[in-house]
Amino acid sequence: MIRRLRLRNWRSYEDLRLRLEPGTTFVVAPNGVGKTSLVYGLAWGVFGQHSRVEPKACIRAGAESAEVELDIAFPDGRRLSISRTAKRRGAPKATYQMDGSRLTESSALAEIEQAFGLEIQAAGRLSMMLGGGHIAASDALNLESHLHQAFGVAHLLGAAETALSVAREARKARELLRSTTRRRLENRAALEQEIAILADEIVRLNRRSLDLERVRDAAAAQRSVVERHLALAGESERYEQQRSRLMAEIEGALGRPVSSGSSQGAALELRSELETSESEIIEATERAVTARSVVSAAEQAVTLLSGEDAICPTCMRPLPHRERASAISVHRTRREGAEAEVNRLERDRSARQTRGREVSQLLARLEALRPPSLQVEGADVPTRDEAEARYRQASADLDEHNRRLGGMQSQLKALKAQVESDDEVQQEDRRLRLAYRREAAALAGEKVLRAAADRVIKSRIEPMASELRSRWKHLFSNNGLVFRPDGSITRSREGEELKWDSLSGGERTWARIVTHLIVMGTTTSLPFAWFDEPLEHLDPQLRHAVAATLATATRGGSPRQLLVTTYEHGIAQQLADDTDGAGIIAIRESGASLSHVSADSDGDG
Repeated sequence: MIRRLRLRNWRSYEDLRLRLEPGTTFVVAPNGVGKTSLVYGLAWGVFGQHSRVEPKACIRAGAESAEVELDIAFPDGRRLSISRTAKRRGAPKATYQMDGSRLTESSALAEIEQAFGLEIQAAGRLSMMLGGGHIAASDALNLESHLHQAFGVAHLLGAAETALSVAREARKARELLRSTTRRRLENRAALEQEIAILADEIVRLNRRSLDLERVRDAAAAQRSVVERHLALAGESERYEQQRSRLMAEIEGALGRPVSSGSSQGAALELRSELETSESEIIEATERAVTARSVVSAAEQAVTLLSGEDAICPTCMRPLPHRERASAISVHRTRREGAEAEVNRLERDRSARQTRGREVSQLLARLEALRPPSLQVEGADVPTRDEAEARYRQASADLDEHNRRLGGMQSQLKALKAQVESDDEVQQEDRRLRLAYRREAAALAGEKVLRAAADRVIKSRIEPMASELRSRWKHLFSNNGLVFRPDGSITRSREGEELKWDSLSGGERTWARIVTHLIVMGTTTSLPFAWFDEPLEHLDPQLRHAVAATLATATRGGSPRQLLVTTYEHGIAQQLADDTDGAGIIAIRESGASLSHVSADSDGDG
């Protein structure tokens, strides 16, 4: 149970220190003073995010953070200390210590669940009734999962759900097998007839494919002939153009038209011209040699005549001075004439050599010019566009035919596969029977498991339901309250089962409180519970009955500690005076101090 509580900057409390004792404690104060703040602090301190309390909304005005500290005394004597802090920014933080040793959050929650005997979420729902009794009781407790765990039937129900899932899957498989088998039996004959028709059509289409391939190949061959024809025509045209240009150059070089006009005639004339040019070059060379001899002889004569002892270069006799000058003049004139002749002959020979080279080059080009190896045929050949159009059309026809043939072949293959699979009808029938048996077995197992779980639940829940009915009848003087195996509460009236919301507000508040207490006492080890304003909006008689129920709730030892907030000071005081283990904490208007009537208190708030 809770032994110590401290609240700092929590809603209406700046700093509250409180020690709680066993028994029922009524926290009494006018509305708006701090009763609910105390319960919210306890709830968030123990259960954190599972308390349904928003800690940031509980930070006191003007403060940046709020803190909740408390100690939980475990039945084995250990003490768990929890400290939680909420800031206006960021996530809340918490620390846990067991007898001074630090614990992780998961370890601390595991210790709480083990000590309380239920999951932390269910513990939060059972131990708290927040927001006023009339509001909290508007929705029934969600106890089904907890009761299943507490009664030890969760595994049975889980196995039942698994069996039901297996049965559903088996039903789907069975329905699919049944439908498929029936359709296959009905369509077998039609499939075989369709296969025969398709096979005949495919044979015909295969023959047609050969014909279309031949048409396509003929069109391709014709296209090749056209391309070859066009290539030869191009070569012939280029040859004639080159020959015409070359013949024009030859005639220009010869200075006359070629007599025959043919390439052979031009070659003969070029060779003749080349021979003539070579003869003239030889003749010019020989004449130049002779002229150079004359120049050399004249120079020697002038040398002989120019000395002191001048002699005649012809008769070798001495010449007088008067004859010597005349002889030198004659020989110089002869030398100059010979030199002029040499120069003329060299120019002539160079010109003839140049012409010879031109003629030789023309002859070489003429001899290198070759006509096309094949002549263009004169047959009727279509144009390139016509040949290409025929080839494309033939290819398109063949492709379209092959697509149609391929589609039929795929269809035939699929039909044959379907017929072959139809041969497995007997096997599918066996699988169908197996699916029936599997579904039946799964459904039977599901029923057995649920029946076993229901027997356990009914046997365990009946004492709680009986206690609830007895208390109901004692208080309201009528029967009809039903505590169902799923933890919900209904009311039976004249054979009709009415839902939870058909009860009045007071009836729901009482039933909710008593259900809390009964379920806590019989299925958990929860040592404490907190009820916020459970007497609000109740008529006087019911208010006294509910308060008395809460005042005596801890007598059986489970729960050991109960905290109830109320503004009914008179009722609380009377019950505290008349009931062992019941006490009061009175909160004054200022919220600044507390007084505990029947239990020890060691702090003021």
